[in-house]
Amino acid sequence: MLLGLLEQKKIWLYQHESLACRGYYIIIKIFKGFTFVSLVMTALTGCSVYSDNITGAFVDPGFLTVIRGVIGKPTGAIYKADVEGITELDVSERAITSLSGIEYFTALIRLDCSWNQLTALDISNNTSLVELRCVYNQLTMLDISNNSALEVLICDENELTLLDISSNTALKSLHCGWNMLTTLDVSNNLALEELGFRAIQLATLDISNNLVLKVLDCAYNQLTTLDVSNNLALEAIWCGNNLLTTLDVLGNTALKRLDCRSNQLTSLDVSNNFALEELWCDENQLTMLNVSNNLALKRFICSNNQLIMLDISNNTALEWFEYSNNQLPAIDVSNNTALKMFRCSGNQLTAIDISNNLALEVLNCDNNQLTSLVISNNPALKWFHCDNNQLTVLDISNNPALELFTCNGNQLTILDISNNPALKRLNCSNNQLSSPYDVIGWQEIGLILGNTFTFDPQN
Repeated sequence: MLLGLLEQKKIWLYQHESLACRGYYIIIKIFKGFTFVSLVMTALTGCSVYSDNITGAFVDPGFLTVIRGVIGKPTGAIYKADVEGITELDVSERAITSLSGIEYFTALIRLDCSWNQLTALDISNNTSLVELRCVYNQLTMLDISNNSALEVLICDENELTLLDISSNTALKSLHCGWNMLTTLDVSNNLALEELGFRAIQLATLDISNNLVLKVLDCAYNQLTTLDVSNNLALEAIWCGNNLLTTLDVLGNTALKRLDCRSNQLTSLDVSNNFALEELWCDENQLTMLNVSNNLALKRFICSNNQLIMLDISNNTALEWFEYSNNQLPAIDVSNNTALKMFRCSGNQLTAIDISNNLALEVLNCDNNQLTSLVISNNPALKWFHCDNNQLTVLDISNNPALELFTCNGNQLTILDISNNPALKRLNCSNNQLSSPYDVIGWQEIGLILGNTFTFDPQN
């Protein structure tokens, strides 16, 4: 602000901190008739202070504090020149309600304003923007029509009802999940490599134009069909929790990860997906599944289907395997020597041989018909659940790494845990143990009855 006092033959002119025209501050007094009036006008004409001082644009104190830290100005005026060269700005998690002033960051390439309380965001003047992250706000609209350079847009967890990306032809990565969108048109976004829109209740999707798409996450929607026949570059698909009755991925030979859990699939053919490393197909209606060609498979979850037979003998790279709640009477894991996680609860198993699975860390075989179980070759075992079987004897003396152990609902008459010093929690209720002292060693390893040690006699 320019301060001055005009009297009959006298003027005082000095520089206020908001003046950018520092060349005039040396003029203090002038006594020359009308000449001093002309000089004052010259000072004003040559000065752009009123537009260059943008301090007042930052109406949110939290945003202002961040900007002062970025430009190294804890006090004083902020000028356009202070911010117009900034290319990256992270103002996430600051409880900011307004980004007013962001329009002066004309060179901005990356902006992260996630985890704030924004209800509006105007980036129309930030035409150099390549990456925008604004997740976990309260945005109801987002206009990116001026941001033609935008390549990455992450706007999950807002309240958007519409998102127009037709002008953003450079877009490579879009994640807009957990909003209120009912439509999403990506037909103009030919450069798109990643697309994620979880839980927006979308009923239809056309990605036939997105030929370079590598990652698709459309889980938790209302899709009844999903056509990925044109998307031969796809490496990962998450389409779980939809209404799909069929899914054709035979042409997607680059596929490494497929998650189609919680749909209505009655069949699934992955015989051409030789690169497949992870497969989640649980919570469907599958009666058979052939994974013999998927030699790279490391994680395989097929629980809660109607499988009566399953061969994983070719899947020697398998580390994580779950097939709980099917109808399998037997399973052979002798070839799966890399197995670390094995869950087979809720089947009709009468025996399990895990003697070759030396790397096993987690075993859950609850709710089967096991009468015996040998785990002496599994010294790495940390979590072990064998509830509701018909076990009369159980030797865990060779499992020193065991931390969590439950064996409820069996027929054990004695249990020795004295060789399990790492054990943190034990539940052995509803056996034929007459008292806690039929469990040998629980006091010595520091378990607390009623807390870390649960014991209820058989009802």
